[in-house]
Amino acid sequence: MGGFKYNAIFHTKQVDGEWTNPEVLEFCRNTSYKYLEPHLSPDGSKLYFVSNMPTGSNKEDNFDIWVSEKKNGMWTKPYNIGAPINTESKEFFPSVTTNGTIYYTHLDTVAKDEFIYRSRCINGVYQQPEKLGPNVNISKARFNALIAPDESFTIVPAFGMPDSFGGTDYYIVFRDSSDKWSKPINMGPKVNSDNPKEWSASLSPDGKYLFFMSARMGNYSIDVLSRESINRFHNSPQNGNTDIYWISTSVIEELRKKAVFD
Repeated sequence: MGGFKYNAIFHTKQVDGEWTNPEVLEFCRNTSYKYLEPHLSPDGSKLYFVSNMPTGSNKEDNFDIWVSEKKNGMWTKPYNIGAPINTESKEFFPSVTTNGTIYYTHLDTVAKDEFIYRSRCINGVYQQPEKLGPNVNISKARFNALIAPDESFTIVPAFGMPDSFGGTDYYIVFRDSSDKWSKPINMGPKVNSDNPKEWSASLSPDGKYLFFMSARMGNYSIDVLSRESINRFHNSPQNGNTDIYWISTSVIEELRKKAVFD
C-alpha cells in the first residue's frame, strides 16, 4: 500500500463456499514497519514472513525472516528466526519443506545481487546456510523460490532467460534423491505470459493447485470516464496490476517428464 510504504498480511476464510472479507493479521498493524511474503509451513502450524521490524540491534531497513506459531487457533507474537539464517544483510521469501528445511533469498552485499539459499533443520537447529548451484540460481536475476514440501522441485521466478515470455518467468527445477537439480524448465504459456511481473508462487496444502502472481491486462472498454467507472476498473482483475491465478499442479507433472539432469 502507498508505494511500498506500508505492507500488511491479510487473512480470509472460506465459509459456505464464500470468502470472508480479508482482515489484517493482528501483529501486522503497526504502520511503521512492513510485513510481506507470508508462507505457511506444510502442516499449517507456523507462518513465516518477512519484516523490517526491529529486534534491538538491527537497522530498521534490514529485512529479516520472522515466524508466528498457531496455538489454540490464534497466531502468536512473531519472533525473529535469527542466525544463521538472518544476517546483517536482507533475507526474503521463506519457503519451508515438511522436514523443516528452509529456502529463502539472501542479498549478497559483496556481489550486490540476490541468491537463493537453503538451511537444513536438524534436531530443531538450523544449520549453516548453503548457496544453491547454478541450475537454481539462474540468469541475471532470480528470487522468491518456492520449494515443494517434499523438496522434489522448486519454482524460481527468473529475469532475462533467453526463452522468457516477458522479462520475468516462472521456471521449475526438479531435484532427485541424490540432491542433484535438473536444468531449469520454463513453465510455459499455461503459467507464464508476456507481462514482466511474475514474481511469486505457492501451493495449496493438498498439493493439487499452484497459485501464482501475474499482472495481466484484460479486454476492457470504458465508455464513460467517471470516478465510479475508474474505481470499478481499478478494483477489477486483469487491469494491469498484479492478481493471483491458480492452475492444477498437473502442469508440474507434465513438466517433470522433461527434466534433464547434468
